[in-house]
Order: sequence, then C-alpha cells, then structure tokens
Amino acid sequence: MRNNLKQYSPFIIVAIVLLTAIIFSSNTTSTTAQDASDGDSETVVDPETGFFVTNGLIHSVPLDSIIFDTFSGVNRALPYSQASERVIENLRDQITPLCEEATDLIPRCIAREYEDVAAANEWMDDSFIVMGYVDANGQAYAYPFNILNFHEIVNDTLAGQPILVSYCPLCNSAVVYSRELDGEALLFGNTSALYENDLVMYDQSTDSYWYQVGGEAILGPRTGSRLTPLPSTVTTWEQWRSANPDTLVLARPLRGLDYRRNPFVGYQEIVNSGRFAFGVSDEVRNDNRLPAGSNVLMVAIEEDVIAYPLELIGDAAVTDEVGGEEIVILSRAAGPSGAAYRTTLADGSTVDLVFDAEANGWRDQNTNSLFDLNGNAVEGELEGTSLTPVPSRFTMWFAAVATNPEVVVYDGS
Repeated sequence: MRNNLKQYSPFIIVAIVLLTAIIFSSNTTSTTAQDASDGDSETVVDPETGFFVTNGLIHSVPLDSIIFDTFSGVNRALPYSQASERVIENLRDQITPLCEEATDLIPRCIAREYEDVAAANEWMDDSFIVMGYVDANGQAYAYPFNILNFHEIVNDTLAGQPILVSYCPLCNSAVVYSRELDGEALLFGNTSALYENDLVMYDQSTDSYWYQVGGEAILGPRTGSRLTPLPSTVTTWEQWRSANPDTLVLARPLRGLDYRRNPFVGYQEIVNSGRFAFGVSDEVRNDNRLPAGSNVLMVAIEEDVIAYPLELIGDAAVTDEVGGEEIVILSRAAGPSGAAYRTTLADGSTVDLVFDAEANGWRDQNTNSLFDLNGNAVEGELEGTSLTPVPSRFTMWFAAVATNPEVVVYDGS
C-alpha cells in the first residue's frame, strides 16, 4: 500500500491513493534543497555492459525515472537523483514487508502467519482476489490482494524453496519468484520507490534495486540480474478454495487494520484514462494496443513474450504456441482469473481444452476429462492427471509494456 500504515487510517488511505493518482500524472516533481543529492554527479556508460555508472553507482535506467513516494503530500514524488541518503533510508520499508520470521536484517519485516479455510472465510468474501501458489509437496497457499495491498512483499520458504510473493497495487501486478540467485537466498524489502509506476524492491545483501514486474535489478551491484518466476494463479477466493479445499491462507498481519476494505476500487478506470500515480515513460503511455489498465497474463518462453487480455478472453481456454511450446491459458471472467499450462502430458499425449460452463471447468475434447483451474483432471479418463504449470505474470497492460515493449498481444489468430 502506498502509505505509512502507522500514520494513516484506512479511510484516509482511500482518499490519499486516489488523489495521488489524479495529481501525480507527470514524470517530474520538485524537492527541497536539504533533500537533494549532490548536483555534481557524472554519468558514463560502461562499454562492456551498456549500463550507466553515476559516481560509481551502476544502474540500467535513468536515476530520475526511479521515483520515491515520500508520503508527504506536497512533494510526494521524489526522483532518486534528488533524494538524499537520509531520505532514502527513512523511506525504506514504510510499506512493511512480511518475512518467514522476524529478522534484524529487515527490522520492520513482520513475521507472516497462515490460517485455514474456516478462519479465512470469517473475513474474506468469495469475490476477493487471491494469488495462488502450490509448493513442491502439493500444498496450496492463497495470498489475498486485500492483504498484499498493504504489504506488497512476502519472503517465505515453502517445501524447501525460498520464494518471493510480490504485488504492486498501482499496476495490479502479482508475480511469485524464486528468491534464489547464484546460490544465495535473497531477502527483499520495499524501497518505497516506483519505476514505471511499479514497485521497486531492494535485496538486503547488496542493496540492489529490483523492478517488480520484470523481476530485474535496475540499480546497484546486481544490475541486470533477473529472478526466476514461478507458476502461480490469480483468481477469486471462491474459485481457489473450490479447487484447493485444504489451502492455507496468508493471515492478516495487523489486527487493527481493516483488510476487508479495498482502497483501489475504481483505480483501473483512472489508469485507463491515462493518469498514473507516479508517472510512466512516453513509450509506455503511448502504447494503446490495449487500455492501460487491462489485466493481462504475460507468458515468456525463450524469446517470445505474449500478453493474454483476460477481460477480453473471458471464460475460455486459449491454446497457443509460445517459444516453440504449445500452452493453454485457463481463463475466467470472474476476477478476471488466469493460469498457464503446457498442453503435453507426462505420457506425451496432449489435451484440447474448452470451457464447460455447466461443469464449471475445462473439458478435454480428446478424452472428455474435466480439468479445474489448478490444471488437475478431476473426472473422466484422465482423472488424477495434472497439467504442467508455466510461470506467468499477472499485471496491468502498461506494466507489461514497461517490462517488454516488444510484448505481443494475443488476438485469437
């Protein structure tokens, strides 16, 4: 959540977020002299990497395109190039991340907890959106957007896999990543900055800055490094619970906060009108192949990157080829929801799925077997068989373009 939870009530949060989206629709801002960095900086380009180097600091994007949310009202949008070390440090983790356990490495990190379906049903509505993840042991987990709105980052280790659950409410982007990089399990916090109107995280060990949708380091020693996305599903609580009756659910970290309230009601319409809370580049702003706030599921295999507009696809199964592999997108209008799978089964056979509204699932035309949103065959000849999930990124269209300007929009052809 673009707010300091210790300072504002949920009611004020609603007003601040929507007002910010209206006011700060440009890429520039002013700042006070005491918060500005030294103006004698020199930027060069490293001929080997192509990265910028400013006073020894490596970065792949201009420093003034990384914008801090100062939460201060008048000069709320502060470019990195104008921010002092003191301001940068004070803004760190104002949006409190969650960790597997409390740690001195990120002092503000709150220890995460999970609850069962019965406990979650006491406060969650069926229509609430969740990001679903299934670990290597088959245990399902649900991460409600209503919680991620206020915390954005969850560091965890599930079935021995260090994972990063990441979400940015300003571009409705939900991605699960492996936290492992070069043999190290990274620990992530929140810079309170944005790049292309999307969350910028930092890793605790090198203080490198990471662009959330791209999963790429854009500033610091790890510039150019990329996190590996893991398969996940964005859907409604009703649909996830139905497919995963034994799911665990991220519990509300702060009992005094009203997590039922969604501060971003109507936000998609603001983005579709061309207004961005902390600015985007002209290249992103002017790409009108889809409305900026359209929810897409982005799949990248090899050199191919395809965005599937879920609101246009609706209740359907979309079979497509990405990077030489045949995949299927299972889409639901409710949410909207989406997940990606390979069509080839372990025995080498393939499925040909279509949405079956009466059965509330996807029917294989070859065997008449019914599959659920998890990619599991729940009845028919293939019952007990599972599709292989494909990593994907759920996000608004403008953030997909920012991540990869060459992204192709699936148009049914």
